[in-house]
Amino acid sequence: MTLIVILLAGQTARFRGAANTAKGTPRYWDVQVSPIFGAHGQISQLLSISRDITEELEAAERERGGLRRLDAANWFRPSLRYRRVGARRL
Repeated sequence: MTLIVILLAGQTARFRGAANTAKGTPRYWDVQVSPIFGAHGQISQLLSISRDITEELEAAERERGGLRRLDAANWFRPSLRYRRVGARRL
């Protein structure tokens, strides 16, 4: 469903996306948009709450990259590898 369809149905929508700040700095955002209803039950306004999640996403990417490097390095060190036997690690 598109954002407009969700809002016209009276529901709150949430999405993540990239957009530049007013100064042109690229950032990643978690955005929640909710309809606000007027006196006659019609949507009269939209409330949008945006949260900058750039640092969170960058930290997660650094962690994934670090884990990939660690896995690759440990592959060549048999003492750090393990086999699964049932539910036990050897």
